Amino acid sequence: MNILQSIVSLKGIPQERQVHFQTGEMFSAKIVRWLPQNMAEINIKGQKMFAKMEVPLQAGERYWFIVATVKNGLHLKVLANAAEMGTDPKLAAESLVKKLSLPVSPEIKAIAEKMAAEQWVLTKEKMENAAQWLKLTDTKAGLDILKLMMDRSLPFTKSVFNSLMSVMGETDSTHSLLAALREQMASSSPEGDLVPPLMNTLHQIKDPSTKLLAMKFFQKFLALLESGGSSEQDAAADLLQKWGFLPKEEQNGVRLSDLAIKWLNSLFSSSTDDDSFQRLFSSGEIGGKQLSSFLSRLDPAQQELVRDILRESGSKQSQTTEWAKKVYSALLKEAASIPENGEISLKKLAALLTVSEGQLLKLVEQEADRTRQLPLESLSEGEKLFQGLWEKVKQETENHLTGKDAFALLKTMMKLLGADYESNLLSFTENWKEVLKPQLADLVKDQASGEIKDSAEKLLARLNAYPILSNDLGAAQTIVMNFPLSFFGLNTDLTIKWSGKKNKDGKLDPDYCRILFYLDLKNLKEVVVDMQVQNRIVTLLIMNDNPELKTIASPLLSNLKEGLQQIGYQLSSVQFKPLDEKNGKMILREMMQDPFSSGVNILI
Repeated sequence: MNILQSIVSLKGIPQERQVHFQTGEMFSAKIVRWLPQNMAEINIKGQKMFAKMEVPLQAGERYWFIVATVKNGLHLKVLANAAEMGTDPKLAAESLVKKLSLPVSPEIKAIAEKMAAEQWVLTKEKMENAAQWLKLTDTKAGLDILKLMMDRSLPFTKSVFNSLMSVMGETDSTHSLLAALREQMASSSPEGDLVPPLMNTLHQIKDPSTKLLAMKFFQKFLALLESGGSSEQDAAADLLQKWGFLPKEEQNGVRLSDLAIKWLNSLFSSSTDDDSFQRLFSSGEIGGKQLSSFLSRLDPAQQELVRDILRESGSKQSQTTEWAKKVYSALLKEAASIPENGEISLKKLAALLTVSEGQLLKLVEQEADRTRQLPLESLSEGEKLFQGLWEKVKQETENHLTGKDAFALLKTMMKLLGADYESNLLSFTENWKEVLKPQLADLVKDQASGEIKDSAEKLLARLNAYPILSNDLGAAQTIVMNFPLSFFGLNTDLTIKWSGKKNKDGKLDPDYCRILFYLDLKNLKEVVVDMQVQNRIVTLLIMNDNPELKTIASPLLSNLKEGLQQIGYQLSSVQFKPLDEKNGKMILREMMQDPFSSGVNILI
């Protein structure tokens, strides 16, 4: 279950449920009992604790307190006594606002009432800051966010508030925010070093399937290079000449050895050794020393492929042309395949063709656009070959999207968005500037103002919300993720919430977990899937208002059951229910607010 393994490796924010006070914080609490030496037992948020008071107080009464100091124990001062507070939270809130000489605004009053009714713990400064935040949004929704921040012990900052509001409030989807920023940047053409890499990332996010289709195209194209007929070989040569990979001269078919020698020349072009690989082409043989030099320029997977070929040949010395063709063919196949980790990358293939990944992807995209617009009779043989292969892989992938392909697309989106950016920040081995989240952060710092900065801030706030909503409670963990899906006709968001206990490795245990999926589709509209896994036994609850969904889905359940069995899971049951009173977004919002609920009560 590769996509699950990728998600369980992510980390949430450690959460602390114990109440810890800081100097200047205020709260209302009841005196449970009075003790000698001006000590009292108080009850705050269901927790009993002991504090030193300046004056004796009446047991059973409620007071407003302010933390004087936390050194050598909790020391409290009384802000308002029981008579001033009364029993009505509104009156208690008025007494607090008056004592603090705060401006009487609807936002301040709403916060003070929450402090009285729900025992919120805030300083005067935090009250004033929170009131400013509430002015920019719906008060009720904003109060829910403030409560969530305090319940989770999150940093009490405007950026955290805005991030949570971007998800919990009535806001645009991630897909819509990405589209808005992409259009604004394309129309205004901003300048600066930050713009090209950001535009490239936004372009890849717009349709990550292009890279997947390109890999599948090259798989078929390379198969023709190796074993295609003469007409296919000629068409392939025509296309490679057009793309600049072969010289524009008449030749019959394509010789892989020509491409191989070109690659080897580029690989050793900077070599200063007297025995450089290039000098061996005239002698026609390659020896052990040159093999060692050659292997050092390859990654571990490529080195193993070459060693396998050497073991099969049974010789440490080989004819250069034949050896190069054999090795090059194997390396091309390896470069055009999707590895087990689901990483979609054209970097290896591009290097073998002596171009950059961006250049290779651009060639494919431009050829796809061009051949789609031109009539068939006007295309060259190479263009016809491309169009035929491209349309074939596109239809095959769209009509029969495999689990491996879906995983590869989600993994690509995770990487482009920077979903694991924070958890890998200290150990990042790749250029983290190539992912969206740090690119947006740099853009926000660089742009003084304007709609581009506003859009970038909104998008960055939304991307930051999901790591904030994810949490780590030691033995249990919750991961919340969001993916914009923009491929094969989809234009929506996929939101995933995964809750469960940890295994011995400190990762979420895929044998015992609960996963919530939320989608808003064009035809089915809102779909919520609640998936429970107990000892690798899977039960599914699918919620949607389409009464025909069960009938439509029934023929697919046998494939689902078989697919789960192949990866070691057993499907127990699948239930279909309407959304009823709560729509999908309400369910999703409640589930993200409460990381400790099982989900059953909310969903049913």
